[in-house]
Amino acid sequence: MPLLARISLLAISTSLLACASSTEGTDELGTSESESTSESGSTDTGDATDTSSSTDTTSSTDTTTETDTTTETDTTTETDTTGAGEFTLTSPAFTEGGAIPVDNSCYGANESPQLDWTNAPPGTMSFAVFFRDLTIDFEHSAIFDIPADLDGLPANVDTTAMPADVPGATQPRSYANTFGYAGPCPGSAHTYEFTLYAIDVANLAELDQNSSLVEVQTVLDQHALGSATLSGVFTPP
Repeated sequence: MPLLARISLLAISTSLLACASSTEGTDELGTSESESTSESGSTDTGDATDTSSSTDTTSSTDTTTETDTTTETDTTTETDTTGAGEFTLTSPAFTEGGAIPVDNSCYGANESPQLDWTNAPPGTMSFAVFFRDLTIDFEHSAIFDIPADLDGLPANVDTTAMPADVPGATQPRSYANTFGYAGPCPGSAHTYEFTLYAIDVANLAELDQNSSLVEVQTVLDQHALGSATLSGVFTPP
């Protein structure tokens, strides 16, 4: 190759080499600045975030106070306004369901037992007592128009139509066809019951000493304000 051509080729190669070096330096500079910028931005953002999150200027204070101002007070008073207590019939001769004494039967003196009562219903004007055999549902005897101011019957009430020991009262005939009380007289153990009636009138005009026991029972049921019972068992000796 001629010398002139070699010189020209060398000059061109040198020029190309210089351009390449310049371009590479520019690329490295750009890359360096870009990376520096990116790192700077990343650092700034991180700092801003850290500052925002690390500084807590909010103060949370619970100032709510719960106070229970409810007071439960039981002011309920139970008052019995229906009367002084239960209308009750008792006897010193025997207790409820107990044994009726022989003296109150036909095997003995056949005397009526003492009867006592308490807490008659309001409005009671008189009392009546009906005696029956519960085992065979059989009427024995009765007494009615007993004054309202009495609280019982004495033992062995007179066996007359108008007993002197219970003034004002009337006794019809018993199952034995005698006036007044007629006691148990069974062949085996029977249960008997005295029923006390609180009556709404002082005198039962529908009845008298000649009224049957069935009639007496019917009228007593019609005029009763309340009733109380006493039962017992009689076993023949």
